[in-house]
Amino acid sequence: MSRRCQDVWIATTEEPAAAGTRVPTAAEPFIGHGRPHPPVKPWWHRLVLIVSFVAGGLAGLAFALASPFLSLIALSAFQGDQMPEPRPDLGALVVAGPADSTPAVPVATNDTVDFDRLLPGADTQHLLLTPQVRADLRHAAGAAWTQPDNTAVTVTLLEFESAGVAAEFSRSCIELQLANHDTVTIGGDGPVRAFLEAEAHAISAVEIAGEVLIFVRAVSPADRLPDTVVAVESLLREQRARL
Repeated sequence: MSRRCQDVWIATTEEPAAAGTRVPTAAEPFIGHGRPHPPVKPWWHRLVLIVSFVAGGLAGLAFALASPFLSLIALSAFQGDQMPEPRPDLGALVVAGPADSTPAVPVATNDTVDFDRLLPGADTQHLLLTPQVRADLRHAAGAAWTQPDNTAVTVTLLEFESAGVAAEFSRSCIELQLANHDTVTIGGDGPVRAFLEAEAHAISAVEIAGEVLIFVRAVSPADRLPDTVVAVESLLREQRARL
């Protein structure tokens, strides 16, 4: 198609409009028929989204930090159900002296042990055991009395954290006793070691009952040592039955 402009014919590429088709003029606005733009959301809508995102992140962080503590609480509750019933007060389990005996000062009281009396004749070797007792000893209790025949008796209980620790301490005590005294044959319901302190006319014995060590010592006149052995054996049996 060509048109005349100022008496000059100019060729154009415009095609004629189809019949019945209206061609918009330059003054009319162009109206597109593409995808409409979404409506603009109010400013507070974005604020709500930001607050929700931050709150969700904080909640997740709080749960992550609390999870280890919640696990520990649940584990403690489970272990609490599995734990055995606590042992009664150790002092209440110590055997008492006969009614006609005179009370004396025990070797152990208020969870404190007098090692000079617990392991007599061991010189200063017993000091090597003191750190172990301070670290692993849970409770200590005892009783002491003097009988009408002048036999002095002491019963001492040492309760440790576990049976393994008690066995280890028992071996250490026995080694000290073996280095200083002769052994004596004595009966008992468990592993018992008894020793003769010849100079002191005394019989001492050590027996283990779980996590508790039983120490029994009796000092008597020289002519009553055979009876003292029997008395120590009887006290060990009675004390073990009370634990």
